[in-house]
Amino acid sequence: MVAKARNISDRFWEKVDKRGDCWVWQGFSNPHGYGMFRTRNGNVKAHVMAFVLSEGREPNEAVKQICGNLLCVYPGHLREVSLSESRKRRDPVERFWPQVEKTEACWLFRGTSNKGYGSFRDGRGQNVQAHRFSWEIYNGPIPEGLFVLHRCDIRNCVNPGHLFLGTQLDNMKDASEKGRLRRGSNHPNSKLIEAEVRAIRQSSASQRTLAVSYGVDQALISGIKAGKLWKHVA
Repeated sequence: MVAKARNISDRFWEKVDKRGDCWVWQGFSNPHGYGMFRTRNGNVKAHVMAFVLSEGREPNEAVKQICGNLLCVYPGHLREVSLSESRKRRDPVERFWPQVEKTEACWLFRGTSNKGYGSFRDGRGQNVQAHRFSWEIYNGPIPEGLFVLHRCDIRNCVNPGHLFLGTQLDNMKDASEKGRLRRGSNHPNSKLIEAEVRAIRQSSASQRTLAVSYGVDQALISGIKAGKLWKHVA
């Protein structure tokens, strides 16, 4: 027996995060930042589908999120408007904060994310990291060549008190100190393990012989012998 397709309402609401003031769509989104829901007849904007499910009818013209959060599907934040009204752009800062859940410590961005970092469409229509956008709200433009780093190490945190500026070197050092850098045998491209590195350093065989024996380039053996590579292995 073929199982019945799940109720469309169940499929929809299971993709919604209801933890904040906004109910944030967790499914896929289009290039303009709107959540999208797949139906038999094609893709529908998630906030429009939320309106249909809550009101039991389709809108006459358009639906707009009064909170400014393009991923919000909370029925209380949806208003039926004219097409011309729906096309009016809202200030990006006003759109940003409804997507943030402010806990006692971190301020968590609940919009779209990329590799754990919040992603937000700014006033220029470009996707930027949410924590960088938050920094600029409070501190102005980020100087060229600098990064916005997290003291809390929570990637989707946008609390300005948890953010600080640093160079690429600062970024790498911070990641290393917090154990986020994969190195040695934990790195996906590693061809050696720590015990083999120690054996290579102690071996009296030629670098060419060692390279053939371990199936690696002689340059790698040279770097290990000179202490320039695998520095963390004593």
